[in-house]
Amino acid sequence: MLSLQRWWLVTAPTDLRCGIDRLLLAAQTAMHRTPAEGEAYVFANRAATRIKLLCCDRPGAVCLTVRGRGLAAAVYPADGRCQGAVTVAC
Repeated sequence: MLSLQRWWLVTAPTDLRCGIDRLLLAAQTAMHRTPAEGEAYVFANRAATRIKLLCCDRPGAVCLTVRGRGLAAAVYPADGRCQGAVTVAC
């Protein structure tokens, strides 16, 4: 069972064709820190039509993909600056 205590929003557009290893590297590069257990990283493509959620846990990492028109538009501002709060409902 995943127990996520911290969520990170990577605001730079990401090539979501990549796999878990490259997303882990992108998270480390964007946040200037090593991904740790209990953390989740949210990525979006440039068109904001796809979101990937990278969840880090003790045995490894899990990557989830969500597709749909304008999915990330409410979360990712057009100018790349993150403002306000993000609510995640599961």
